[in-house]
Amino acid sequence: MEKYIITSGCSYSDVSMGAWPKHINDFFSDVIVKNYGSCARGNDYISRTIISSVQKLLDDGIKPNNILVLGCWSGLQRRDILINKESIKQHFSLSHHTKNENQLNFTKDLPIGEWEGFNNEWWKLIPDEQGIIISLENMLRTQWFLRDKNIDYKFFSFVNIFVDSHYFEEWNSKYNTESNVKIIDKYPNTKYLWDMIDWDKWWFWKKYGGVGNWILENVDGGYDKDELGGMLGHNHPTEKACREFTKKVVSIFINNTYNKE
Repeated sequence: MEKYIITSGCSYSDVSMGAWPKHINDFFSDVIVKNYGSCARGNDYISRTIISSVQKLLDDGIKPNNILVLGCWSGLQRRDILINKESIKQHFSLSHHTKNENQLNFTKDLPIGEWEGFNNEWWKLIPDEQGIIISLENMLRTQWFLRDKNIDYKFFSFVNIFVDSHYFEEWNSKYNTESNVKIIDKYPNTKYLWDMIDWDKWWFWKKYGGVGNWILENVDGGYDKDELGGMLGHNHPTEKACREFTKKVVSIFINNTYNKE
């Protein structure tokens, strides 16, 4: 029986940018990888693509024990908007919208419609705390769906998204994940959601670090010099670094599911 791996995330999971899902078949040639990572996507998109793609496989007769989900969560304040006739009329910024075939390529086999980043408009209306709450809710609904369907999964993040020191600050060698305030300490209203997350199903580098934090400390030349001089969350690791992350970290997740013996 064929084995499947579903991946989703933001640019750090976008195969067109050489991200980690691109390299899975280099080490596991016998699995079918369905990649939905796409630049600048929010956690609503990530949740939606994971749930819809898993359900599609189940509907096609694939057994739950032949599906593994690897979800790489994005910035907590990122949001997407559905592109349809109504939203185009409602929002001036969408009035000249034409189909983004590049983005549609990621979800062409899923029945979720076309979605587009809506961050600038969202940030004008919604406080950070609410954005965090919505992201935690998306993580939880995905967790509950996968648990209900008996699907194995591993979650992680593109960088450290769970501390108040925002990842859009300058990223340098002094950046560390232990000296910052956790979001639940700054926003106590989020704690009831935080406490329901099954953290045993998450991978972190040190204390809440993500893919970028691991690469920064473990791969020499993992970021080009001009990237390191940029803004954390806007820069991207090299393809070589992403392959190393797949080889040394992601491979463990896959082996733990498909090669337990």
